[in-house]
Amino acid sequence: MQRSHVVDAYATPLQPPARIFDRWLAARVQRAIAPAAVRLELWDGSSPYARDVAPIGSVLVLDRATLIGLIVDPDLCFGDAYTAGRLEIRGDLGTVVDAMTRAMLTPPTWRERPSPGAVTRITRTALV
Repeated sequence: MQRSHVVDAYATPLQPPARIFDRWLAARVQRAIAPAAVRLELWDGSSPYARDVAPIGSVLVLDRATLIGLIVDPDLCFGDAYTAGRLEIRGDLGTVVDAMTRAMLTPPTWRERPSPGAVTRITRTALV
């Protein structure tokens, strides 16, 4: 006689497997945090981390909405998702967050830099 395995539907959230779109988004996030040597892992265990260096820690994203939030507004989403339990840190929390913060503090690209005219307008309005 076989025993049936009872699964509590409220205790174990069922997530669909990561799709191609999820993996593409995860690769973009992983590229952004690559200098930090932090591994991004999706809810199904897949990861775009492909460096030869062992990661200092992992960020486990537990749902698609959190993954999209990390693309749209990573500063806001990271903290909100962590406190809500939709994102987990594997490894030392301080080390992982510090490394990711340093990796994200890169000089702005030419697109993000204000034009010289904009700087002049800003300083004029600040002085008035």
